[in-house]
Amino acid sequence: MLKTYSLTKDTLLVSSESNIKNSSVVYVYGDEREYIESSEHKYDFKIGNILTFDDRVAYDTMIDKNDEKSLLVSFLFPEVHEGGHLDTLTTSVVFLVFKNKLIIFTKQKLKFIPELLSNMVLRDVNHFV
Repeated sequence: MLKTYSLTKDTLLVSSESNIKNSSVVYVYGDEREYIESSEHKYDFKIGNILTFDDRVAYDTMIDKNDEKSLLVSFLFPEVHEGGHLDTLTTSVVFLVFKNKLIIFTKQKLKFIPELLSNMVLRDVNHFV
């Protein structure tokens, strides 16, 4: 699934999924192979591989062919995976930050992300991304 948000004055508002190019924020979760593959090609970044790192808490940096650094972090979200073992409590979240655009990828929908982004009031829209 895709959820898109557009910057209007000082607020992020949910926008039409058909307006991905003009959206300030895109949240991608689940099996969106087409969008993930097009993003991987466009940004030369293996997003699909990162989303499979749900077996441990980890962080790593990666450098693409343009020598730009990116950071991968796996967070603990115990409410997402039920079970008693620490290895099953992680979920990878990928943030791609560009000038005037933020793309967030998760393997499954994390309830707090759309809640956080919906109707978010921004203090300084000139420094949004």
